[in-house]
Amino acid sequence: MAATAPLSPSERTERLLGAAGVAYAIVGHRRAACAADEARAMGLPAEQTAKLVVLLDGEAPLAVMVAACDRVDLQKVRRALGCSLGLRLAAEAELHARFPAFEPGAVPPLAPFARLALDQRLLTYGRVVCAAGDCEHSALVDPEAIVRATGAVVADVVLGAGSEPS
Repeated sequence: MAATAPLSPSERTERLLGAAGVAYAIVGHRRAACAADEARAMGLPAEQTAKLVVLLDGEAPLAVMVAACDRVDLQKVRRALGCSLGLRLAAEAELHARFPAFEPGAVPPLAPFARLALDQRLLTYGRVVCAAGDCEHSALVDPEAIVRATGAVVADVVLGAGSEPS
């Protein structure tokens, strides 16, 4: 019997989305080093391209989904998700260790997180682009479907005009 080839990161993302009942389209594009590059590769505004920022609260992996052009406000995330003062960004090595099936900058929103926060501004779009496991594929999804599938907390979690980073 022939061995089956391991799933690619984008195929794993397709399985996660499909199993959660989230309608999606996986789109291939030139390699994107960040969410802003992903937006350009897809020909979409940065506001409609979501980046997933992975955080750690103690040992618990959390995620925040925001527009590519926005910066996460850790204080707002602490309030929205009830996190400790120890909440911090996950280092690239920690991403690789926790999510080895995905490239560090391309972890999809349905990866196993303790909690997910989704910035409320993303809900103004019927579909947003997000990472699909590697830097050469994106998933086009309805952010409302991500909220339903993950139980994400919808809140204002980005730095606003005049705000200072936490």
